[in-house]
Amino acid sequence: MFSNKRLAFLLAAALLAACQQDIHKAQMKGVEKHANGLLMPLPEGFSAQATSVGFDVTEDGTLRNPLTFQLHLVRDQNPNFSRKYLGLFGPYEQTRKDEAVGSSGGNHRLVVWLPAGTCWIVLTAQNTQEFRNPNFLPARAAAALSSVTAASGC
Repeated sequence: MFSNKRLAFLLAAALLAACQQDIHKAQMKGVEKHANGLLMPLPEGFSAQATSVGFDVTEDGTLRNPLTFQLHLVRDQNPNFSRKYLGLFGPYEQTRKDEAVGSSGGNHRLVVWLPAGTCWIVLTAQNTQEFRNPNFLPARAAAALSSVTAASGC
């Protein structure tokens, strides 16, 4: 028979796996390659602009509150988060901040640090939604499926 702790662990693991599966539903239209070695799959319906350390990505269209996110390669810096998560692509650390509601809704911000060798792939996503939680799926999928080349030195 299962103990309560073991049953709780198995249930939590099953729920985590179900939550992580949704990143495979995001459709990608290609891979952006940065000079620093960062490879980022670009979600359908988004445009990317290269920066000095990665990419700035914006949802296409004339939307009132488009989803925007930045994906950067960070060296020599370690996030100081108190909680670590284990996803399908390995351990990661994240914070999420939901700010007060304004005239267009609440401001939502998600920061995720994914290990990439000796470096970190850092996702910072932001969105404003009036009546619902933001859909960070395209940003989370782009970050989870990103990688670095050997030339990155990570």
